[in-house]
Amino acid sequence: MLKKPMTTKELFDKIKGILKEKGKLPDILDYGLGAYRPVPIKTYELT
Repeated sequence: MLKKPMTTKELFDKIKGILKEKGKLPDILDYGLGAYRPVPIKTYELT
């Protein structure tokens, strides 16, 4: 069964949640906006 690829917004929200849960998300900056246009992540390579 194929799963849909995670989007940049979903990845951002997941990382943000982990950091917030561990108390490592700085209060001084606003990290609430992950992406204006979410893009599917289809590979692990960065270009």
